[in-house]
Amino acid sequence: MNKLSDNEKELQEYFNTLSLKKLHSDKLHADDMYYNQGKPSGFTDWQYDMLKETLDRRDPGYVVPIGAKIRKGDNRVELPIWLGSMDKFKNNNVKEIKRWSSRNRSEKYIIEDKLDGVSCLMTHKNGKIKLYTRGDGIVGADISYLAKYFNTIPKNIHADISVRGELIMNKKVFIKKYSKSYSNPRNLVAGMIGAKTLKDAISNNDVQFIAYEMTDINHGFTPSEQLDNLENIGFSVVRHREIESVDVQNLMAILVEFVETSPFEIDGLIVQPDKTYTRNVKGNPTYAFAFKMRMKDNLVTVKVVKVAWGISKWSKLKPRIRIEPVKLGGVTINWATGFNARFILKNNIGPGAIVELTRSGDVIPYIVKVTKGADKPQMPSGKWEWNSTNVDIIATDGYNGESCIKLIHSFFKDMGFKNIGEKTIEKIYLGGANSILKILLVTVEDLLGLGFGPGESVIIYDSIHETLDNGMELPKMIAASCVFGQNIGEKIIKTLFDSHPDILDVYSEMTTEELYDLIISVPGFAETRTRTVIKNIGWAAKWVVAMSFFTKYKNEENDGRLRGYTFIISGKLSGYTKKEIYESIQAAGGEISDNVRKPTKDLIQIVVIVGEKTSKKSKDANKYGLKIYNQDELMTMIA
Repeated sequence: MNKLSDNEKELQEYFNTLSLKKLHSDKLHADDMYYNQGKPSGFTDWQYDMLKETLDRRDPGYVVPIGAKIRKGDNRVELPIWLGSMDKFKNNNVKEIKRWSSRNRSEKYIIEDKLDGVSCLMTHKNGKIKLYTRGDGIVGADISYLAKYFNTIPKNIHADISVRGELIMNKKVFIKKYSKSYSNPRNLVAGMIGAKTLKDAISNNDVQFIAYEMTDINHGFTPSEQLDNLENIGFSVVRHREIESVDVQNLMAILVEFVETSPFEIDGLIVQPDKTYTRNVKGNPTYAFAFKMRMKDNLVTVKVVKVAWGISKWSKLKPRIRIEPVKLGGVTINWATGFNARFILKNNIGPGAIVELTRSGDVIPYIVKVTKGADKPQMPSGKWEWNSTNVDIIATDGYNGESCIKLIHSFFKDMGFKNIGEKTIEKIYLGGANSILKILLVTVEDLLGLGFGPGESVIIYDSIHETLDNGMELPKMIAASCVFGQNIGEKIIKTLFDSHPDILDVYSEMTTEELYDLIISVPGFAETRTRTVIKNIGWAAKWVVAMSFFTKYKNEENDGRLRGYTFIISGKLSGYTKKEIYESIQAAGGEISDNVRKPTKDLIQIVVIVGEKTSKKSKDANKYGLKIYNQDELMTMIA
């Protein structure tokens, strides 16, 4: 196999020239070398991912396998449970991660090291320990005879238990004792697990079993409770951290930190809600994903010029790092993301700091290592305070105008006001109309007085009143205004109103305890979200009354013609925007999805493909035997 390019665009072009037969052959060879023999596969991590993605896109009948098939003579056995893999998202999959978060809402999430070792299963039943490698998820290798050499498996387990974990070697042990003979710890462990004779690394107890999941079917524990239980039993468990929300920038910062500080090689993070779940028995779980990004190649070392701080509509201060100009991937780079305030403070990032950074595709360049910190971190000059997680900082003074402008613009954007961008909002705001209601009251004369041209003033005025005259959906309007607080979006507000339609009318007659009991019983509401709504419900009720003087609230009842149907649409529609079609579907009770899913008795999917027939949606529809509809058939359904 030729040496593969380190440039993503060049490598993708190369893969596109190869036949499917060659791509399949290269992947099977890489899997066997990596999983079964513990030898270099010939691909870096990101190159292998691109190979899989190319196969997935070009071969409609291809289903990405788990791991690699165990070769004959390697103690092959059928595994007692399914040992699958994870859906993988990268730092450029922002939309996909947001979508996952909206479907997996939780008060907190657990982040774990994605250990780069040999995945395996340990069972203890009737006093006997069995140990299996993952293989292809169905058939693995029985390596129970090695269990006694892994001193991180407790010797005195009293209950029957099934535990998933990773066989892995500490980086310091590897460097001290084995680095002259092996390229990396993972290859060493895989090679020794598959060897015909007992090797020193195992007999010397240099390989560890790190536990990360209780796989008994009905244990009823959250991920954090599982790890606590395993630790109490005596297992060494994977390093983990709790976070309040899943944000790509924070995941990137955590991954950089974890890679730098982990005692083991890791190749990403595992992200999942800290909630109980029903363990998947095939395929990949919908309740967890692996987060990855390029970190070991395409690197440049640069000096930091300054840290610039921007502000969000929630007054959250976010850092950007100005660097000395440098060429990376054929592009001159001047800025890199600073992730969050904790990253800047912890790594002493400021003028003069030396950092290593990389760039992947169209993603903003990001730091993968701080080689030398500055004398002190460059934090914002105004007043600020840490949020509850000590990850981000919140402006408390001196930034209010900026955050208000962003919040007001967010409302106008979310509610579909045309021709009113952030610069327009800023100009009106600085002219004295410093709230949503005041902007809705501006006249053409007011706009002319603020320096807008005659034609521009009429366009802005007409846009405001056209949107108001069309009416607004109440949950969407409340969510866009942010009066309920952060992370209280349209869907959860609609759920609350569906359960208690008169809550804004009766809340003032209830005690706090009564209101708490009422709200927390609604699906999707737990402690934090309930307390947030209680804190802000008075503002929300007043806001609804105030806005009723400007617009009418649409009746959200639908005729139910499409209730129970989920629509997945791919391609450019003729004569209509997707937004218009989506609104028509939802008005008739239908739902919208971005992905084709495996059919169930409760899931009826209408897949509409316009134009290109080789999209992932088309491929998935064919895989699941779903009919593909054209635009004419779609229009007949929703007419």
